[in-house]
Amino acid sequence: MGEAHHLSPEERVAVIKATRETLDAAGFPSLPIIAGTGVGSTRETIARTKEAAEAGADYAIVIPSGYFAATLGPDRKALKRFFQDVTEASTIPIMVYNCETFLILRICIHFELTVSVSFVQILVRPVESTWTVT
Repeated sequence: MGEAHHLSPEERVAVIKATRETLDAAGFPSLPIIAGTGVGSTRETIARTKEAAEAGADYAIVIPSGYFAATLGPDRKALKRFFQDVTEASTIPIMVYNCETFLILRICIHFELTVSVSFVQILVRPVESTWTVT
């Protein structure tokens, strides 16, 4: 979806639905849609993630709020709780968007974020200088 945070909730849903319809009509029904759903609060991120799933997104890519970066950066429990709450409320898999340039925080090499999704653990850790979700 690109710069999803510039779209209203209604526009996000419309883009996802139009994308799903277009892909299906073009013969690509299994091509996944990754929707950006991270916004300024946990509650709103959960709402945007649920809307994305209902509109046809297969995955959500979630960035923590840049507004609260100064608080989340040093407070690893709060950062973990944010992703845990979003993941547990979601019906689609969550991808962690770790963009320290904009957030002034980083999920560092010593930090393993563990959240459960349908009894599966997601571990975020660096692999050859990149972040991967397994």
